[in-house]
Amino acid sequence: MGLEHFRQDRKPTLPQKEGFLTKQGGFVKNWKRRYFVLRDNVITYFKTPTSTSPQGLIPLDQCLAVKSADDLINKCSSFIVSIPGRTYYILAESDEERDEWIRAVGRSIVVYSGALNYHVSDYSDTM
Repeated sequence: MGLEHFRQDRKPTLPQKEGFLTKQGGFVKNWKRRYFVLRDNVITYFKTPTSTSPQGLIPLDQCLAVKSADDLINKCSSFIVSIPGRTYYILAESDEERDEWIRAVGRSIVVYSGALNYHVSDYSDTM
């Protein structure tokens, strides 16, 4: 999924989480500070909060993992978001902020997966 996903005509929703984080580049492995916005099960990142053109996006509909990465990459307050074909390495300003992002991404994945859209009666025949 490319940037065309970001440009689709959709009813705008409020961000579930936003703020500055630092991410490692995909090809050149340098670290860049970006403004991240979690909205509608997609993380979009920009150079600045007022930028209108995203630098990239992370679709969460096929997210394989979102978890702390402090021990994995030997950097404090870090986490990963892994999707097929790419793992994003991201640094927050604090462990608290990292944990907030991990929770927000996890909530978004659950809500948009439809996992919360069931009724007890849907399973009554199997009990």
